[in-house]
Amino acid sequence: MLKALVYQERVYIQVDSDCDGYTSAALLLNYMHDIAPATVERNWTYGLHKAKLHGIDIDNIPAETSLVLAPDSSSNERDKHALLASRGIDVVVLDHHEADADFKGSPAIIVNNQLCNYENKSLSGVGVVYKTLQCADCLANRNGASKYLDLVALGLTGDMMDMRNPETNYYINEGFQHVENPFFIYLADKNEFSMKGQYNPHTVAWFIVPYINSVTRIGSDEDKLLIFESMLSWKAGQLIPSDKRGSRGEEELRVV
Repeated sequence: MLKALVYQERVYIQVDSDCDGYTSAALLLNYMHDIAPATVERNWTYGLHKAKLHGIDIDNIPAETSLVLAPDSSSNERDKHALLASRGIDVVVLDHHEADADFKGSPAIIVNNQLCNYENKSLSGVGVVYKTLQCADCLANRNGASKYLDLVALGLTGDMMDMRNPETNYYINEGFQHVENPFFIYLADKNEFSMKGQYNPHTVAWFIVPYINSVTRIGSDEDKLLIFESMLSWKAGQLIPSDKRGSRGEEELRVV
């Protein structure tokens, strides 16, 4: 992934259709945007499923793409990985789902805590992405991943991961103590009556995660894109066309 930034490669991220999938892809994009904003905005694209689907949508991959990233999905898609490889496209899977035994025949790089000897099996997709970015931090001599622990906590809670594991428990508690994502804050503010300013697994699971998951399941394509892009730090404060009654033709902030 860092090589793709350096060599200005075309990168496509497949966004999975739930809270963990959205936070996984947003974490990855926010991190890379911090390193090379112009490169990410110019060369990195992403795609959302039109229905509650999982895995790589090959038909949606732009021309000239050289790297496909699949956070929170695709461990079982060996045939798709092979097809993309035949087109000269590398695939990196950052996932936590169980896979069939033949996943080892895939030409993709598969990072999956269920398929190796990593002790913590209660990391969801966003947790696997976070661990990968910690490795990138070591290679780049930086400490950028921890900035987004709020998204990690949101995704882990969204997938109802087991908090009895000390590592998972730490990420959730630490993330909720330092919520900085504008969209996350906006949803909490809108649910102030219920949340009472408290970020914890109970309040987030009941009053934030369902809003995100409902859009990924039954929302329009426009709604899905709006929700996902609201999680991207550099897009949260952008002006977009208003769809409010009486405000047609005007602009408003993506996240107020």
